[in-house]
This record gives sequence, structure tokens and C-alpha cells, in this order.
Amino acid sequence: MIQFKLAYHHLVKNKNQSLPFIFSNAIWVAVVYIFLAMLYDTNLKNISFGAIAVALMQLGLGFVILVSGLAIIYAEQTLSKQRTKELGLYSMLGLNKHNLRQVIGIENLLFYAISTGLGLIIGITFSKLSVMSLRVLLNFEHLHQTLTIKPIAIAAIIFAIVFLLLTLYDFGGYATLILLHYGINLLKRKQYRKDIHF
Repeated sequence: MIQFKLAYHHLVKNKNQSLPFIFSNAIWVAVVYIFLAMLYDTNLKNISFGAIAVALMQLGLGFVILVSGLAIIYAEQTLSKQRTKELGLYSMLGLNKHNLRQVIGIENLLFYAISTGLGLIIGITFSKLSVMSLRVLLNFEHLHQTLTIKPIAIAAIIFAIVFLLLTLYDFGGYATLILLHYGINLLKRKQYRKDIHF
């Protein structure tokens, strides 16, 4: 599929920008996962003062999700200038509006899959350390953690929504480019008809 090849080529070609973007997203995924793991994979709520700790965790989780979503959208803007040039080139080579949107969608899907996968690996690795730290800081001797699929699934869904919104935002942001593509094609057709009549 040519759209997949173009999206992958753009990601690899601009790795100096893509890698920091992926790594920063992975860190946000890891942080969100750690909060979720503390809420769903531990017996925190059953410990004395655990209800307060859970409430603070939920508040912190909401804040982190909001900040991470905004940070991802902001960071993606660093890639948009180069992406606009690439899409302009693709439109000149004959890709239509649907094709350009497919390239954007596939590229964002690759960013999501890599960032989320890496972030979950980091999060799972450091969640044990977080539980140990909380046990020492709050003197929760009976605090323990059991790895389950629930926080993994929730983190994956949260960032799937973030990247879906990012993709829709990108579609709107590149609408001008797509309209320009159609304008160029229309001018080409008019010029072609003039040449025929002449």
C-alpha cells in the first residue's frame, strides 16, 4: 500500500523530529499507566487513609491526562511544517484528498502504536518502583501490587482517543493544502481545455 510506505518513509526520514516526539509521548503513556496501576492493581483503597490517597490519585490522573493530551498536540506541531511540505509534494505527484488523509491517518497510527507500546513497557517496569516508594513514604507496609490487564487497556484507550482527536485536528489543519491541491488540478484542467480548443 503506497500510503503506508509514504507514512513510514516520512517517519523514518525525519527521525530527528519523530524520535523525540515518540519518546515524549511514551513518557506520558508511562505516567498515566502508573497512576492507573496504583488505582486498579493495588490494594490502596483497603489501607488506612487509602481512600484519601485514591482520591488524590484520581485527581492527579485527570490532570495528567489533560496535560498529556495538550502536550502531545503541541509537540505534534513541530512535525507539521515538514509534513506540510511532504503532503504538498505528494499532492503534486497526484495523490487526491482521500490519499492524503490516509497518509496522515497511517502516520498517526504508527506514532500511536510505537508510543503506546513503548510507554506501557516503561510504565510496567517503573510501576513496581512507584509502589515501593509509596509504601516507604506513607508507611503502607501492607500495600502490594498485582499486574492486571485493566490499566493497560484503559491507558491504551485513553491515548487512542487522544491520537484520534489529533488525527481529526490534522485533517482540519491540512484542509487548506487539500483545497490548494484541487485548485491546482482545476487550473490544469482549464489550461488543458484551452490548449485543445486552441
